[in-house]
Amino acid sequence: MEYAGLRDYRDLDRLTPQDDIFKRLKSALKNVSVITRIPRGMTRGRRIKELILRAGSYEFDKDGQQTTVQVRRAPSACADRASC
Repeated sequence: MEYAGLRDYRDLDRLTPQDDIFKRLKSALKNVSVITRIPRGMTRGRRIKELILRAGSYEFDKDGQQTTVQVRRAPSACADRASC
């Protein structure tokens, strides 16, 4: 957030591909290696190939079904369970 000069992660949702901040982030993150932990205690390294705006809405095929990656709110952030 500091690198991009943004105050809040929600500011990322307002970015467009034409924004200088988006272009700087895309350039800075390209080919950065990220290590993730997957089930059974294994780790997996991947390089960032592309920066996708609103990636939570990005649909992809997993085991023959369309799915997305969504950000879930913590239960404490919900006013009532119906809004979570």
